[in-house]
This record gives sequence, structure tokens and C-alpha cells, in this order.
Amino acid sequence: MIDFRYHVVSIIAVFLALSVGLVLGSSFLADIVSKDLDGQIRNLSRTADGLRHDLSSARTENDQLNSFINESKPQLVKDLLKGRSVVLVTLPGADSDITDATTQTLQQSGATVTGTVAVKSAWTDPAKESTLLTASGEYSVSGQTSYDRAAAALAQALVHKSSTAGSSSTGTGGTPNPTATGEAGAPVTETPPTGSPTTTPATGHTTTPTAPASGAPGTGAPTTGAPNTSATEQAAAVLTRFKSAGFVDVKGNPEKGATLAVVIAPSGPLQGNDAGRTNQIYLGLSRTLDAADDGTVMAGDTTATQDGGTLAALRRDDRTAKVVSSVDGADTNQGQVSVDWALVVESKEGKSGQYGLTGADGWLPKLPEEKTEKTS
Repeated sequence: MIDFRYHVVSIIAVFLALSVGLVLGSSFLADIVSKDLDGQIRNLSRTADGLRHDLSSARTENDQLNSFINESKPQLVKDLLKGRSVVLVTLPGADSDITDATTQTLQQSGATVTGTVAVKSAWTDPAKESTLLTASGEYSVSGQTSYDRAAAALAQALVHKSSTAGSSSTGTGGTPNPTATGEAGAPVTETPPTGSPTTTPATGHTTTPTAPASGAPGTGAPTTGAPNTSATEQAAAVLTRFKSAGFVDVKGNPEKGATLAVVIAPSGPLQGNDAGRTNQIYLGLSRTLDAADDGTVMAGDTTATQDGGTLAALRRDDRTAKVVSSVDGADTNQGQVSVDWALVVESKEGKSGQYGLTGADGWLPKLPEEKTEKTS
């Protein structure tokens, strides 16, 4: 049986041990521990200094590289798109700085930027789907959704194929030339609104339906690439309907028609429960543009490649990635060069690729070799 004296002895022993520990800890053991800690602090300090030096060197190197690319960019893109026309289509949440930089780079490359069409969030709002369909006009796309029909209407108002495209029979992704197409490739036709001007076949030219100059529905106009007034007015009417209904904003004169398109993706992942659905609508619009023109490129910053981002959705969707090129890092000079080069490859070879910092095909596509005719 444990008695009271045992408890007293135990308590005394505990306090004695604590006293001895305090004495030892405050004497020679404290010096050992202190020296060890001092050594660790000095090592960590040297490591931190080295990391700061490496970071500073990396920043200097990056600044010099960016400066070099900035100075070289005009030469890297000079005349690559001379004689070409490009329209910019910005999606909700797109970075306006990327849009401005892309416009400037396209102009440096000799391209004519017809204008910018900013798609608004109402475009994908389920509650406004019927209004979107009404604004699309009397387009007929057999078996397709309201969004496909709206995309077809917008595409025909903005873009068309040129007579100098890389392939005479197919555009990017092998889409037939004669008319713009919906998601399933069904021909799209429009009955112009009452009072709208109509186009008559030009005398002496074939009346086989072809892609009109301004991107308006095929009417038998010659494929010279020169805009005609009637088609331009019809395209303007389509844009006016979309703008009045609150689905787009328009800058410049995109109704004049372009042969190439750049879609500016939203920055970062899309938010909300309908993010996946919204991305699919954006991809459908991009494919429809590509089917109606000589080539379409989607550009954005690297945050758009995160899960839920539109660039990420494009690269994971084989149907879209096979026909529409993408460029991430478009907020940098090298990304801007990539956009131009991708348009060249799209228009001359009909090939799509995924470029940029995280692109599977690297920063830049391989430009097609210039073919010179040999004279005998």
C-alpha cells in the first residue's frame, strides 16, 4: 500500500529533476544549443541570400529577354499578314489589354483590322435564349440549337473565305467553302429582313453560291474579296439586331468582313454552375467562325488554361482543337508573335496548333516556307 511518504518523496524527486535541468540548461548545455542554432541561422541566411541573387538575376534576364522581343517584334511579324483582314471577337471577361495589344500587333503585321465585336454575358444566359434566336434573324440550321444559329448569323456577318486561302476546296479543318456552316456542317441560309437590300449575281460571273465578301449569306457574288454594298448592309443589319438586343458591342466596322478571326478568351476559370455549358457555347462560336473564314485563333493569358478556363476547354475538346488554334501567354510580346504566326499557318496551310507557354506545340508554330515559281 502506497502511503503519504511515498507521495512526498515523488514530489520532491520531480522538483529536484526540474531544478537540475534548469541549472544545466542555463549553463554549458545552453551554450551548445545556442551555438547550434546560430549555425543554422547563418546557413539559412546564406541560402536566402543566394536565392535572392538568383531571383534578381532571373528578373534581369527576363526583362532583357522581354526588351529584346519587344524590339524585335515588328520585324518578326512584318508583312506576314499583309493584304489580310482580321476581326477580333472578345468574350466576356477578356482582358482589354490583350485586345489592344493584339490589334496593334496585327496592324504591325500589315493586316487590316475591320473591328472588334465584344460578346456580352447575355449571349449565354438561358433566360435570354429565345431573344437571342430572334436577334439571329431567319437563319435555318437544320437540327441545331439557338446558339448554333446565333453563331452562324454572327459568323456570316463578320467573316468570309478569301480567294487566296491555303486550300481552294476546304478551309481549316476541311470545312467546305461554299457557305458558312452550323455545328453539324449544315448549310446556313438567311432570308433578309423585310426592307433589307438583296444581292443580285454580278454579270459575267458564275452564279454558284460562294462565301460573300462581307461574310453575309452566299448570294452568287464573285469571290474577289471586294466587299459589295448590299452584303455589307445586310451584315450591318445583323450586328445592329444583336447590339440592340444587348448581346454584343461593336467597335470599328466589322460589317466590312474579314478573312481571319481572333477570339480573345476570358481571363481565369469561368465561375458559376454553368461554366462548362458556357465554355461549350464559346467553343461552338469559335468553330463556326473558323468554318466561315480562312482561320481562327483563340488567344488569352495563362490563367485561361486553368481548370474551367476557356483555353483549357478548347485544348481538351478534340473537335475544336482540330480546327481552332490557341495561344496562351498572349499578354506577353512572344505570345503576340505567336498569335500572328498561328494566323499565317491557319490561312496558308489550314493547320491548327496549340501554342504558348503551356501549349503542346511550343511557343511558335513553324511558318510555311515561301514557294517561289521557277521560270524557264
